Amino acid sequence: MRKTPEPQELAKQFNNLRERVKYNTYSFKEVQELLRDMTDLPSSMNYMTHYINKGVILHVKHGVYKFPENPVYYQKIQEAILARRAAQVKYQEENSPENKYRKELDKRAKIKEAIELLKANGYLVFKPI
Repeated sequence: MRKTPEPQELAKQFNNLRERVKYNTYSFKEVQELLRDMTDLPSSMNYMTHYINKGVILHVKHGVYKFPENPVYYQKIQEAILARRAAQVKYQEENSPENKYRKELDKRAKIKEAIELLKANGYLVFKPI
């Protein structure tokens, strides 16, 4: 895996690309290919979503995107990259095997607690569903 350059360098590369293509509109795939071929910015679909959300790339209408007319500052690019990485960490934590096991144990404990409550109130419980 290659190391992503500093945000200032990424902003410089992005703004050079933006200057060349800022008046044209592109499809999502074309923007992704431009970023991949002409800059060192990560250009996976997940990163692209964060670039759009942060205003690094502008969504014109359904399926049509363009680059902003004004320069994009490195902090905005850095925010988008950090937001993507934070989302990835959160996803990994939520979907880790340990977390799934913990959720299953909590679910079983709640079922057992509900059965005990029913039995305490005089209901006959033979088998949990």
